[in-house]
Amino acid sequence: MKTLFIGFIFLLSTCFTHSQDSTKVIGLWQVKLNGKFLTGKDMGVTQAPYASQSIYYAISSDSWFLVMGASKSSITEKNIYNLVNQQMAMEGSYAIYSKIEDLPEEVQSKFEANKPYKDKSFFVEGEIAGERQSFCFEPLTGKFLGINKENQMELVRVAGF
Repeated sequence: MKTLFIGFIFLLSTCFTHSQDSTKVIGLWQVKLNGKFLTGKDMGVTQAPYASQSIYYAISSDSWFLVMGASKSSITEKNIYNLVNQQMAMEGSYAIYSKIEDLPEEVQSKFEANKPYKDKSFFVEGEIAGERQSFCFEPLTGKFLGINKENQMELVRVAGF
């Protein structure tokens, strides 16, 4: 009985920890690279009006998306799949890790080499269109940080989702 109770408490605490982390990341995040918000032009798009559209990550409870949009109000949870169908967004999957030790070894070594994280950070690892996406989330600043120090990428929350 004691073992069952301890197991239940462990399961409950794990669920609460994960749900708190995922609640913090769900939403719409605008991409900033080296202090400048990215647009389609920065990604190599030259056609109007796409060149001037902003780049976002939209994170839901089970998927994440890389999205190009005219404004944050043009991207909603209801229309995200329409944007995917219009090829204005790409869908992927992600996982949240509470500690660096929980990350897959190859990703863990990237984070440790660059040390962009601080205490109480948690880590988001995923894939969109075959490309690996790795970020740490800083609870104190409320921002995602990329792992490359030369090109400082951050995601800034702009809306709920």
